[in-house]
Amino acid sequence: MNSPMMSPSNPPSSPMAPRMSQSITRKTTEMRPRHLSLLGAGGLVLLLLIAWREGLLHMINVWRISPAYMHGFLVPIVSAGLIYDGWRKGEVFATWPLALVGVGGASALYALATITDIQLGQHIAIAGGITSLLALVFGKTFAIRHRFALAFLFCAVPVGEEITPFLQEITAAAIIGTLHVLDITAIRQGLMIRTEPGDFLVAEACAGLRFLVGMVVSGILFAHLLLRTRWKQLVLIAACFIVPVIANLIRAVSVVLIGVTSDMSLATGFDHLVYGWGLFALIFATLFIAALKASETGAPVRSSPPMAQIEAPRPMIWLAAGGMIIVGGLF
Repeated sequence: MNSPMMSPSNPPSSPMAPRMSQSITRKTTEMRPRHLSLLGAGGLVLLLLIAWREGLLHMINVWRISPAYMHGFLVPIVSAGLIYDGWRKGEVFATWPLALVGVGGASALYALATITDIQLGQHIAIAGGITSLLALVFGKTFAIRHRFALAFLFCAVPVGEEITPFLQEITAAAIIGTLHVLDITAIRQGLMIRTEPGDFLVAEACAGLRFLVGMVVSGILFAHLLLRTRWKQLVLIAACFIVPVIANLIRAVSVVLIGVTSDMSLATGFDHLVYGWGLFALIFATLFIAALKASETGAPVRSSPPMAQIEAPRPMIWLAAGGMIIVGGLF
C-alpha cells in the first residue's frame, strides 16, 4: 500500500509566517531611524563641543576654580538622568526642522560673544545649541516631554557673579546698622568695618553668592521633582532666592558680633567657616524638608503628547545644523 509522501519542496503553509515576517520588517524599519537619530545627535553635539571648544573650556575652568559654580559638573549628568528616567521604550524620533532656528540663534550668539569677548554669551550659546540640536534630531515630541531636562542645562551656565558687589554692599550695611543699633562703636570705610577690638572686611566670599547659586539650582530641581502645583513650585524657587540672602546677612552680623563681644577670640578663624557652613546647612535642610512636606503624589508631571510617526532621518537638515555650528566657531 502506497502512502502519499510529503514533498520537501512544498512545506505546509503557516498562517504565522507572514505575520512574523511583517513584524520583523516593521521592527527593523523602526530601529533604523532610532539608531541613526542617536548617532546623529551624538555627532552634532560632539561637533559643537569641538567647534566651540574655546567657550566650553572657559566654562569648565570657571566650574573648576569657582566654588559657586562647581555644580556645573553635575548639571549635565542630572539632565541626562532625567531624560533617561522619562525615556519611552520603543520611542521613535522625527526630525523637527523648526529647531534649526534655535541652532542658528545659538550659533549667531556664540559668534557675537566671541567677537565682543563676552564669555557669558558663549556659555549661554553652548547650552542653547545643545538643547536645540537634541530637539532638532529627536523631534518636537521629545522636546516637549523632556523640556525640563533640556532647560535645566542652562543651570550649568556660570551666571550671577555680577551681583557680588551688591551682595557685599548690603552685607556691610547690615553689619554697620546692627552695630549702631546695639550702640557698639564702629566705623564703615567701604567694605571695611572698624571696631575697637578689630577690623572686619566684607570679602567676596562673605557675599554669600556660593550658597545663593547652590540653593537656586537645587530649588529648581526640587520644585520639578517634588511639586506639581505651579504656584508651589514658584514659591519654593522664590524662597531659594530670598532666604539665602537673608541667611547670609544673619551669618555676617552674627560673626561680627561674636568677634566683637569675645574680643576677637572667636569667629575669626576656622570656626568662622564652620559657623557659616553650619548655618547654611541648617537652612538648606529646612527648605528641603519643607519641599518634602509639600510634595504631591505624581510629581513631576510629564506631558504625554502622541508618539512621533516613523520617519526616516533627514541628513540634509542635520548637515545644515552642522554648518551653522562650524560657522559660529570660525569667529
